[in-house]
Amino acid sequence: MVKSTTDFGVFVDLGMSTDGLVHKSQLSNTFVANVADVGLEKGQTVKVRVLSVDAAKGQVSLSMKDKGEASAKPAGERKRADLSKYEAMSPQEEIEATVDSVMPYGAFVKFEDGTQGLVHISQLSVGRVENTGDAVSVSGTNDIEAAYTLCEGYVSVREQVRLS
Repeated sequence: MVKSTTDFGVFVDLGMSTDGLVHKSQLSNTFVANVADVGLEKGQTVKVRVLSVDAAKGQVSLSMKDKGEASAKPAGERKRADLSKYEAMSPQEEIEATVDSVMPYGAFVKFEDGTQGLVHISQLSVGRVENTGDAVSVSGTNDIEAAYTLCEGYVSVREQVRLS
């Protein structure tokens, strides 16, 4: 049962002398920027897995991720995304993407096929951008020029976001 939420995760009452912590990186198989976005409330019953126990410190690390999901595998074992569609695009071609999260260094976007990408803050506008949130917003759909860097199954976008 959820005992409390914090900026870094959720404490779960395990019915023992210590509570367990589900770190925000373990709340979902997808990226979680803000714990509040997961929608967990105090008193809510949740299903968790024990990741580790440190008896000396009295700490229990928990996860709410699905055990069989690819995102739970080490990086070397993950299935790489098929990026051939992006390799064939010209640098001036535009693709539509949805902003998943906004960070101080840029915006994470998701393309219609599920491929994720990072638009660095320096590439959000022709001029200087002081705050990523001034240029894009979460769930905003944007057209992105197709210049990119392909690596590790992700698309790192290198060109300007065109707000639509």
